[in-house]
Amino acid sequence: MQEYDVTIVGSGIVGLMIAYNLAHYKVKALVLEANPEPGWGVSKAHAAIIHVVQLPFRSLKSRMARDGNKKILQVAERLGVRYVRTSTLVVATKIHHLLALPFVALYLRLNLGRA
Repeated sequence: MQEYDVTIVGSGIVGLMIAYNLAHYKVKALVLEANPEPGWGVSKAHAAIIHVVQLPFRSLKSRMARDGNKKILQVAERLGVRYVRTSTLVVATKIHHLLALPFVALYLRLNLGRA
């Protein structure tokens, strides 16, 4: 029976990033997953999208999305994983969403160099 320093339950994005970061240290990590492959069941609405921001812009969730978006490019390059950055289509379903789009574009341009 092997011994491990750390056991990670679940191989979603959080579990895999923990394992990735621990791989840089002398730590024996075990990742347990109930599904046949990593990432299955990550989200009920998973669409293979890596978000640049989350509303509200100053929230912890939005800050983590921005930081994670930068980090995923570094990780993909380091591991030799093909990552294709595509443009975004934003659909406004309510009038106040439509009115907010110019402000969203301005925010992205000022803070992320995008839009």
